[in-house]
Amino acid sequence: MAKSILDPLPSQYTLLVRVFGGVDSLQFKEKLDASNKDLRTPIEKVFMNEIAATAALERACIPEKAKSFVSFQSNPRDMELWEHSAQIRVINPESGGVEKVEANFQSLVRDFGACIAIPQLYGRDFLDRYPQALEDLWKFDNDLFPLLMIGLPLWAPLKVLKEGLAARTRLITELEALYRRIDQYQQGDPVDFDADMRDVGETALGRNNVYRREGWSFPERGAGDLGLLWGQNANTQPLLFWLLTYVYSTPEILEQLREELTPYVTMSTSIPRELISLDMRGLSRDCPLLKACIYETYRLVNEPTFVSPFELHVRHLLTS
Repeated sequence: MAKSILDPLPSQYTLLVRVFGGVDSLQFKEKLDASNKDLRTPIEKVFMNEIAATAALERACIPEKAKSFVSFQSNPRDMELWEHSAQIRVINPESGGVEKVEANFQSLVRDFGACIAIPQLYGRDFLDRYPQALEDLWKFDNDLFPLLMIGLPLWAPLKVLKEGLAARTRLITELEALYRRIDQYQQGDPVDFDADMRDVGETALGRNNVYRREGWSFPERGAGDLGLLWGQNANTQPLLFWLLTYVYSTPEILEQLREELTPYVTMSTSIPRELISLDMRGLSRDCPLLKACIYETYRLVNEPTFVSPFELHVRHLLTS
Protein backbone atom coordinates (compact mmCIF):
# COMPACT_ATOMS: atom_id res chain seq x y z
CA MET A 1 0.00 0.00 0.00
CA ALA A 2 2.89 2.39 0.73
CA LYS A 3 4.26 4.22 -2.31
CA SER A 4 7.56 5.00 -0.55
CA ILE A 5 9.12 4.84 2.89
CA LEU A 6 7.95 8.45 3.41
CA ASP A 7 4.34 7.65 2.54
CA PRO A 8 2.20 8.51 5.63
CA LEU A 9 -0.74 6.36 4.55
CA PRO A 10 0.32 3.12 6.33
CA SER A 11 0.69 4.90 9.66
CA GLN A 12 -2.62 6.69 9.12
CA TYR A 13 -4.33 3.38 8.47
CA THR A 14 -2.76 1.89 11.60
CA LEU A 15 -4.07 4.79 13.68
CA LEU A 16 -7.51 4.47 12.10
CA VAL A 17 -7.70 0.79 13.02
CA ARG A 18 -5.79 0.70 16.31
CA VAL A 19 -7.02 3.95 17.86
CA PHE A 20 -10.07 5.32 16.09
CA GLY A 21 -12.09 2.12 15.82
CA GLY A 22 -11.84 1.13 12.16
CA VAL A 23 -12.16 -2.59 11.35
CA ASP A 24 -9.09 -3.99 9.64
CA SER A 25 -9.73 -5.52 6.22
CA LEU A 26 -8.22 -5.46 2.75
CA GLN A 27 -11.30 -3.68 1.41
CA PHE A 28 -11.02 -0.98 4.07
CA LYS A 29 -7.35 -0.43 3.21
CA GLU A 30 -8.25 -0.05 -0.45
CA LYS A 31 -10.99 2.46 0.34
CA LEU A 32 -8.62 4.59 2.41
CA ASP A 33 -5.93 4.35 -0.24
CA ALA A 34 -8.36 5.57 -2.91
CA SER A 35 -9.89 8.39 -0.87
CA ASN A 36 -7.23 9.61 1.58
CA LYS A 37 -6.06 12.60 -0.46
CA ASP A 38 -9.59 13.70 -1.33
CA LEU A 39 -10.71 13.36 2.32
CA ARG A 40 -8.00 15.85 3.32
CA THR A 41 -9.02 18.44 0.73
CA PRO A 42 -12.21 19.65 2.51
CA ILE A 43 -10.24 19.99 5.76
CA GLU A 44 -7.46 22.00 4.13
CA LYS A 45 -9.97 24.17 2.29
CA VAL A 46 -11.54 25.39 5.54
CA PHE A 47 -9.14 24.85 8.42
CA MET A 48 -5.79 25.35 6.69
CA ASN A 49 -6.94 28.54 4.94
CA GLU A 50 -6.80 31.65 7.09
CA ILE A 51 -9.52 33.48 5.18
CA ALA A 52 -11.90 30.50 5.29
CA ALA A 53 -11.11 29.82 8.96
CA THR A 54 -11.81 33.47 9.82
CA ALA A 55 -15.13 33.30 7.98
CA ALA A 56 -16.03 30.15 9.94
CA LEU A 57 -15.33 31.96 13.21
CA GLU A 58 -17.55 34.84 12.11
CA ARG A 59 -20.40 32.35 11.64
CA ALA A 60 -19.83 30.88 15.11
CA CYS A 61 -21.65 33.74 16.91
CA ILE A 62 -18.92 33.93 19.55
CA PRO A 63 -20.17 37.17 21.17
CA GLU A 64 -23.58 35.61 21.82
CA LYS A 65 -21.99 32.55 23.43
CA ALA A 66 -19.52 34.65 25.42
CA LYS A 67 -22.41 36.45 27.11
CA SER A 68 -23.31 33.10 28.69
CA PHE A 69 -19.75 31.96 29.37
CA VAL A 70 -20.95 31.57 32.96
CA SER A 71 -24.73 31.54 33.40
CA PHE A 72 -24.72 31.81 37.23
CA GLN A 73 -27.14 28.87 37.37
CA SER A 74 -27.01 26.12 39.98
CA ASN A 75 -29.35 23.68 38.23
CA PRO A 76 -27.56 21.73 35.47
CA ARG A 77 -30.73 21.86 33.36
CA ASP A 78 -30.37 25.65 33.21
CA MET A 79 -26.65 25.67 32.44
CA GLU A 80 -24.98 25.93 29.07
CA LEU A 81 -23.48 22.70 27.79
CA TRP A 82 -19.90 23.87 28.36
CA GLU A 83 -20.60 24.48 32.07
CA HIS A 84 -21.61 20.92 32.89
CA SER A 85 -18.09 19.62 33.51
CA ALA A 86 -16.85 22.74 35.30
CA GLN A 87 -18.18 21.93 38.79
CA ILE A 88 -20.01 25.26 38.93
CA ARG A 89 -20.85 26.52 42.42
CA VAL A 90 -22.81 29.77 42.67
CA ILE A 91 -21.84 31.92 45.64
CA ASN A 92 -24.84 33.95 46.77
CA PRO A 93 -23.79 37.52 47.50
CA GLU A 94 -24.47 39.28 50.73
CA SER A 95 -26.84 42.24 50.46
CA GLY A 96 -25.52 44.55 47.80
CA GLY A 97 -22.68 42.21 46.89
CA VAL A 98 -21.65 40.89 43.50
CA GLU A 99 -22.79 37.43 42.43
CA LYS A 100 -19.87 35.04 41.99
CA VAL A 101 -19.20 31.47 40.97
CA GLU A 102 -16.48 28.97 41.63
CA ALA A 103 -15.62 26.79 38.63
CA ASN A 104 -13.02 24.46 37.20
CA PHE A 105 -11.60 27.02 34.78
CA GLN A 106 -9.76 24.47 32.67
CA SER A 107 -12.88 22.40 31.99
CA LEU A 108 -15.00 25.51 31.47
CA VAL A 109 -12.69 27.05 28.86
CA ARG A 110 -11.98 23.73 27.15
CA ASP A 111 -15.66 22.89 26.69
CA PHE A 112 -16.56 26.45 25.71
CA GLY A 113 -14.07 26.21 22.86
CA ALA A 114 -15.39 22.79 21.83
CA CYS A 115 -18.97 24.10 21.77
CA ILE A 116 -17.85 26.76 19.31
CA ALA A 117 -15.69 24.49 17.15
CA ILE A 118 -17.78 21.32 16.78
CA PRO A 119 -20.91 23.00 15.33
CA GLN A 120 -18.70 24.58 12.67
CA LEU A 121 -17.88 21.05 11.58
CA TYR A 122 -21.12 19.14 12.12
CA GLY A 123 -23.83 21.76 12.71
CA ARG A 124 -25.68 22.61 15.92
CA ASP A 125 -27.94 19.56 15.79
CA PHE A 126 -25.05 17.18 16.54
CA LEU A 127 -24.35 18.48 20.06
CA ASP A 128 -28.05 19.16 20.72
CA ARG A 129 -28.81 15.52 19.94
CA TYR A 130 -25.69 14.14 21.64
CA PRO A 131 -24.90 16.30 24.70
CA GLN A 132 -22.64 13.57 26.09
CA ALA A 133 -20.26 14.12 23.18
CA LEU A 134 -17.83 16.31 25.14
CA GLU A 135 -17.63 13.92 28.09
CA ASP A 136 -17.03 10.98 25.73
CA LEU A 137 -14.47 12.88 23.67
CA TRP A 138 -12.34 13.82 26.69
CA LYS A 139 -12.61 10.32 28.14
CA PHE A 140 -11.40 8.95 24.82
CA ASP A 141 -8.60 11.53 24.61
CA ASN A 142 -7.35 11.41 28.19
CA ASP A 143 -7.93 7.76 29.10
CA LEU A 144 -8.12 5.58 25.99
CA PHE A 145 -5.96 7.27 23.38
CA PRO A 146 -2.62 6.90 25.23
CA LEU A 147 -3.31 3.22 26.02
CA LEU A 148 -4.14 2.36 22.43
CA MET A 149 -1.16 4.30 21.10
CA ILE A 150 1.21 2.08 23.09
CA GLY A 151 -0.58 -1.03 21.83
CA LEU A 152 -2.48 -2.15 24.93
CA PRO A 153 -4.74 -5.05 23.88
CA LEU A 154 -8.48 -4.39 23.97
CA TRP A 155 -9.04 -7.38 26.25
CA ALA A 156 -6.84 -6.01 29.06
CA PRO A 157 -8.89 -6.14 32.30
CA LEU A 158 -8.69 -2.43 33.11
CA LYS A 159 -11.68 -0.32 34.08
CA VAL A 160 -10.25 2.76 32.39
CA LEU A 161 -9.87 0.80 29.17
CA LYS A 162 -13.40 -0.57 29.32
CA GLU A 163 -14.92 2.85 29.95
CA GLY A 164 -12.75 4.45 27.28
CA LEU A 165 -13.82 1.87 24.70
CA ALA A 166 -17.47 2.46 25.60
CA ALA A 167 -16.97 6.20 25.06
CA ARG A 168 -15.31 5.54 21.70
CA THR A 169 -18.18 3.27 20.66
CA ARG A 170 -20.71 5.99 21.50
CA LEU A 171 -18.74 8.57 19.53
CA ILE A 172 -18.50 6.35 16.46
CA THR A 173 -22.19 5.42 16.70
CA GLU A 174 -23.25 9.05 16.84
CA LEU A 175 -20.92 10.03 13.99
CA GLU A 176 -22.30 7.13 11.98
CA ALA A 177 -25.84 8.38 12.58
CA LEU A 178 -24.76 11.93 11.72
CA TYR A 179 -23.30 10.85 8.38
CA ARG A 180 -26.45 8.90 7.64
CA ARG A 181 -28.41 12.13 8.12
CA ILE A 182 -25.89 14.10 6.05
CA ASP A 183 -26.22 11.55 3.26
CA GLN A 184 -30.01 11.76 3.39
CA TYR A 185 -29.81 15.56 3.27
CA GLN A 186 -27.44 15.59 0.29
CA GLN A 187 -29.52 13.03 -1.59
CA GLY A 188 -32.75 14.92 -0.99
CA ASP A 189 -34.26 12.11 1.11
CA PRO A 190 -36.22 12.55 4.37
CA VAL A 191 -33.73 13.15 7.19
CA ASP A 192 -33.91 11.01 10.34
CA PHE A 193 -35.66 12.80 13.22
CA ASP A 194 -36.39 15.66 10.79
CA ALA A 195 -33.01 17.06 11.87
CA ASP A 196 -31.95 20.48 10.57
CA MET A 197 -28.80 19.87 8.51
CA ARG A 198 -28.58 23.27 6.84
CA ASP A 199 -25.68 24.47 9.00
CA VAL A 200 -23.48 21.37 8.62
CA GLY A 201 -20.02 22.57 7.63
CA GLU A 202 -18.56 22.29 4.14
CA THR A 203 -15.86 20.01 5.53
CA ALA A 204 -18.30 17.29 6.59
CA LEU A 205 -20.36 17.68 3.42
CA GLY A 206 -17.26 17.39 1.25
CA ARG A 207 -15.97 14.37 3.13
CA ASN A 208 -19.30 12.61 2.81
CA ASN A 209 -19.18 13.06 -0.97
CA VAL A 210 -15.86 11.22 -0.96
CA TYR A 211 -17.10 8.55 1.46
CA ARG A 212 -20.10 7.88 -0.78
CA ARG A 213 -18.04 7.81 -3.95
CA GLU A 214 -15.62 5.24 -2.55
CA GLY A 215 -18.31 3.06 -0.93
CA TRP A 216 -17.51 3.67 2.75
CA SER A 217 -20.17 2.14 5.00
CA PHE A 218 -21.69 4.40 7.65
CA PRO A 219 -19.80 2.68 10.51
CA GLU A 220 -16.59 3.22 8.49
CA ARG A 221 -17.48 6.88 8.05
CA GLY A 222 -17.98 7.19 11.81
CA ALA A 223 -14.55 5.73 12.54
CA GLY A 224 -13.03 7.77 9.73
CA ASP A 225 -14.30 11.03 11.21
CA LEU A 226 -13.49 10.29 14.85
CA GLY A 227 -9.89 11.21 14.09
CA LEU A 228 -11.07 14.52 12.63
CA LEU A 229 -13.24 15.33 15.65
CA TRP A 230 -10.39 14.42 17.99
CA GLY A 231 -7.83 16.37 15.96
CA GLN A 232 -10.03 19.46 15.89
CA ASN A 233 -10.33 19.60 19.68
CA ALA A 234 -7.73 17.54 21.56
CA ASN A 235 -4.92 20.12 21.41
CA THR A 236 -6.79 23.32 20.52
CA GLN A 237 -9.25 23.52 23.41
CA PRO A 238 -6.76 22.84 26.25
CA LEU A 239 -4.48 25.36 24.52
CA LEU A 240 -7.14 28.03 24.99
CA PHE A 241 -7.04 27.49 28.76
CA TRP A 242 -3.25 27.77 28.89
CA LEU A 243 -3.29 30.89 26.70
CA LEU A 244 -5.64 32.65 29.12
CA THR A 245 -3.70 31.40 32.14
CA TYR A 246 -0.34 32.61 30.85
CA VAL A 247 -1.69 35.96 29.65
CA TYR A 248 -3.49 36.77 32.90
CA SER A 249 -0.43 35.74 34.91
CA THR A 250 1.70 38.25 32.96
CA PRO A 251 0.21 41.72 33.64
CA GLU A 252 2.40 43.61 31.18
CA ILE A 253 1.43 41.28 28.34
CA LEU A 254 -2.22 41.50 29.38
CA GLU A 255 -2.19 45.30 29.12
CA GLN A 256 -0.43 45.23 25.74
CA LEU A 257 -2.94 42.72 24.43
CA ARG A 258 -5.89 44.78 25.62
CA GLU A 259 -4.48 47.80 23.84
CA GLU A 260 -3.89 45.82 20.64
CA LEU A 261 -7.37 44.22 20.65
CA THR A 262 -9.38 47.34 21.54
CA PRO A 263 -10.03 48.49 17.93
CA TYR A 264 -11.47 45.08 17.03
CA VAL A 265 -13.60 44.32 20.10
CA THR A 266 -16.84 46.14 20.92
CA MET A 267 -18.07 46.04 24.51
CA SER A 268 -21.34 47.27 25.96
CA THR A 269 -21.41 50.36 28.16
CA SER A 270 -23.85 48.77 30.60
CA ILE A 271 -22.81 47.02 33.82
CA PRO A 272 -21.87 44.23 33.78
CA ARG A 273 -20.13 44.84 30.47
CA GLU A 274 -20.82 42.36 27.70
CA LEU A 275 -19.10 41.49 24.46
CA ILE A 276 -21.09 42.94 21.56
CA SER A 277 -19.01 42.13 18.48
CA LEU A 278 -15.64 40.91 17.25
CA ASP A 279 -13.86 41.98 14.08
CA MET A 280 -12.46 38.55 13.21
CA ARG A 281 -10.67 39.73 10.09
CA GLY A 282 -8.99 42.55 11.99
CA LEU A 283 -8.00 40.23 14.83
CA SER A 284 -6.52 37.80 12.32
CA ARG A 285 -4.78 40.44 10.21
CA ASP A 286 -3.63 43.18 12.58
CA CYS A 287 -2.88 41.59 15.96
CA PRO A 288 0.67 40.18 15.84
CA LEU A 289 1.05 40.09 19.64
CA LEU A 290 -2.07 37.93 19.95
CA LYS A 291 -0.71 35.51 17.36
CA ALA A 292 2.68 35.49 19.06
CA CYS A 293 1.03 34.62 22.40
CA ILE A 294 -0.88 31.76 20.77
CA TYR A 295 2.24 30.33 19.14
CA GLU A 296 4.28 30.68 22.31
CA THR A 297 1.59 29.00 24.37
CA TYR A 298 1.53 26.13 21.92
CA ARG A 299 5.32 25.81 22.22
CA LEU A 300 5.16 25.78 26.00
CA VAL A 301 2.32 23.35 26.60
CA ASN A 302 2.46 20.93 23.69
CA GLU A 303 4.48 18.10 25.25
CA PRO A 304 5.71 16.52 21.99
CA THR A 305 7.49 19.76 21.06
CA PHE A 306 8.59 21.08 24.44
CA VAL A 307 9.43 19.43 27.74
CA SER A 308 11.01 21.32 30.63
CA PRO A 309 11.08 20.43 34.34
CA PHE A 310 10.21 24.03 35.21
CA GLU A 311 7.18 24.08 32.91
CA LEU A 312 5.96 20.73 34.16
CA HIS A 313 6.19 22.00 37.73
CA VAL A 314 4.18 25.14 36.92
CA ARG A 315 1.58 23.12 35.04
CA HIS A 316 1.21 20.78 37.98
CA LEU A 317 0.58 23.68 40.32
CA LEU A 318 -1.95 25.27 38.00
CA THR A 319 -3.75 22.01 37.40
CA SER A 320 -3.94 21.34 41.12
